[in-house]
Amino acid sequence: MMIGPEGAAELANGLRGNTALKRLVLHRNRIKDEGAGVLADALGVNTALLELDLYLNEITGEGARRLADMLRENTALKVLKLDHNKIGVEGAGMLANVLQCNMTLEELGLECTCIDAEGASQLAVALKGSTGLKKLNLGGNILMGDKGQRKLAHALRSNTELKELDMSGTGANASLFEDALRGNTTLEVLVLSGPIPRLLQRTLERNRGLRERAIEPRKLMFVWCVQMTTAFPVEIVELIVRRVVWGHEVSLGELQKEERGRTKQCVVM
Repeated sequence: MMIGPEGAAELANGLRGNTALKRLVLHRNRIKDEGAGVLADALGVNTALLELDLYLNEITGEGARRLADMLRENTALKVLKLDHNKIGVEGAGMLANVLQCNMTLEELGLECTCIDAEGASQLAVALKGSTGLKKLNLGGNILMGDKGQRKLAHALRSNTELKELDMSGTGANASLFEDALRGNTTLEVLVLSGPIPRLLQRTLERNRGLRERAIEPRKLMFVWCVQMTTAFPVEIVELIVRRVVWGHEVSLGELQKEERGRTKQCVVM
């Protein structure tokens, strides 16, 4: 059963005086902009909730605006997830503006939210000035194109706070991130899709900050991944290769164990 906007309003009333609840997850409840708005109003006075997850709730730019306005006042919320809501460029712009003044929010989920190149560019501006955000998920936003990706990659060159960036499913051009990774020593997790060019491989080998690189490819030379790990600096703790078609993750230790002394020309399609 979905609670809808009416149920969200009931929850909002309870949140106003609640001092115990730390995490609220409302997946697939069709609360829409109206529900997002009443929850935002409640969080304007609530000082206890740390995470709000509104995955797939038919929220648009208007709902994102209400939540962004809340973030200007709220100093408790650390995680906001709006994945699979059509917030578009309007919502992205509102959230980007507030990121430059909110020092509390650490994780923002915007996967599959219809963000285009303009929206990505606004978020890139925010990343240059943001001093709080540690994790940003932009996966699935294919509309941002090379222009939006280039802006985000450029922002990484000056950002010293972001630890994780997910660009999977965006058709991300990995070579656009080469210069950014060469100078960025803060980013620990970068998730890209597709084949990784040899130029980026050399940059990753020199990078002193990246802890984990997740790859979710259609085509990826398995042996290439194994060979690349041998050149990583000691700061690299783990390499995770995610293959959707296999349905499991392979750690660096497992790769080395499985591939030691062998050359395996396995291409994942």
